[in-house]
Amino acid sequence: MKKCTFLILVFAVLFKLTSCDNDKEKLPEISSFEILSSVLYGDSVPYTVDIPDADDLNLLKTEIFYEGELISDKYTLIPKGDSYKDKVFIPVLKNIPDNSKFQVKFTVKNRDFDFSNHETEMTINRPDYPYLTLITEDGKEYRMEREELYVYSVTDDFPRQVNSIIQAPVMGDRGNVVTFGWGGSSISSTSTGYIPFLSKDAGEFRIHFNTYSFEAGPFYFPSINGIPFVTVDNNNLKVDMDLKQGDLLDIKDMDDYEYQNFWIDPDFFELSPDKNTLKFLAIDGKYRIIANLQHKYLKVNVMKGDNMDALDQATLNSDGTGAIWILGVGAGKPVMNNEPGWNPNKGICMSPIGEKKFQISFVAGTSINASSVNFKFFHQDGWGGEFGGGKLQTNNPWFQAGSSDGNITLKGGVTLTAGKTYVFTIDTSGGISPAIMTVEEK
Repeated sequence: MKKCTFLILVFAVLFKLTSCDNDKEKLPEISSFEILSSVLYGDSVPYTVDIPDADDLNLLKTEIFYEGELISDKYTLIPKGDSYKDKVFIPVLKNIPDNSKFQVKFTVKNRDFDFSNHETEMTINRPDYPYLTLITEDGKEYRMEREELYVYSVTDDFPRQVNSIIQAPVMGDRGNVVTFGWGGSSISSTSTGYIPFLSKDAGEFRIHFNTYSFEAGPFYFPSINGIPFVTVDNNNLKVDMDLKQGDLLDIKDMDDYEYQNFWIDPDFFELSPDKNTLKFLAIDGKYRIIANLQHKYLKVNVMKGDNMDALDQATLNSDGTGAIWILGVGAGKPVMNNEPGWNPNKGICMSPIGEKKFQISFVAGTSINASSVNFKFFHQDGWGGEFGGGKLQTNNPWFQAGSSDGNITLKGGVTLTAGKTYVFTIDTSGGISPAIMTVEEK
């Protein structure tokens, strides 16, 4: 009986091997293909791929590579062997010389994931556009004239900030309109965000763009200690920094932004007498400094993460470290009408002045309502953990924490003294439930 079982297993293995060999004979094939050997950036390049008769095919994949990096691809669903025609788009890339060699790879695959491929080359050249079009966020269009090869510009009476995209016209029979937009930190032909052109002053100035290097301007961005701000939106710029308590932040190169006239948050900064340097007051850590151009102040959020290019907003940890945030009404920075409301991601971050001690200050009549407030302290900038009822203990003459919801309101009959500063401190050194809140009037 054991011998019979062994023979059955042997035959089963031999059958499987034979089946694999037969499967290999069924590999999908490409018998021929046609594609142009020289094209322009911005082209939709036609191609034809001939595949012998075969059933159970799945897809034809066309890929364009430059020095091993995929720059474009196209997937065509194919049910069987036939002659297939399609087009693959060539995006405009920067800093690649004309007549550079690009690799073209065709891959045919069946439903069993068997595949075969063929490769060839093409050269790609940069169009010499006769002009470009600057299109602003509010829909105004300006013709950018060709100054020299690849360089285009327009000079006009502009506002200080000109959020816009740049469009290149169709070139040739295979061409497409190409849009150059903002990809978060640079210009790209595959992004459609508005490019935040920014001049020192409103008035007549030149906006320029180079279709080879993608260099453009003006970008009159300030920086702190050599680290430049980047655009968040029309009213906000940001810079992420690794800071230590007592660090001096050089703001001389921000003079033209009139940061010397900005409101300086006393919970995070101390301004030097010459108004050229900020002393950082919070503890060592990672921070995001946001320059709010509408209300003219520097907002600071506590951040976390190992990668400075991809930080997350900090939250309160179970051991009492991290960050505490405020949502609610009746208080805002730098003024009351900039209150966060009950809107997640708009919270005010307290300054961590000690390892487990957090501070925030408001001026009665300016940044906090003297007769009515209703806000709450949260573990994050939004819903989730919070200092609800019984999780915040306080004993001060002005404010109370609701026994059921933990909301901070004025005590009955209390009106704050206009012009006085009220400094809130939350101490989590003894735990986060309850934490201790103190308030000092200055």
